[in-house]
Amino acid sequence: MVARILRDAGMEVVYTGLYKSPKDVVQAAIQEDVDVIGVSLLSGSHVPLFRELCRCLREEGAEHVLVVAGGVIPEQDYPALLECGVDAIVPQEARAGLIVTAITDLVAARGRI
Repeated sequence: MVARILRDAGMEVVYTGLYKSPKDVVQAAIQEDVDVIGVSLLSGSHVPLFRELCRCLREEGAEHVLVVAGGVIPEQDYPALLECGVDAIVPQEARAGLIVTAITDLVAARGRI
């Protein structure tokens, strides 16, 4: 659903599917030359997953790729995610417009639009 919302807002979306490792996601991002990786989670694994994702980006020299987290993420975990390299966190209750605005504003702030 989120991929459709972003596509309908005019963004090009590369959907990698379910059950991809952080390394797989980073490799796809590099191959597709993306500006942003967005991951939405419904499990409690968000902190270790995003730590590994950001570590893989640094390891591949792709720190320029922005990382947006979404889904079910408790606010008390926000500092840990931001510290490991997540650029923005979209709250679970965010409506479609907020998701699009958050990503567009983040990319614009980095001078990529």
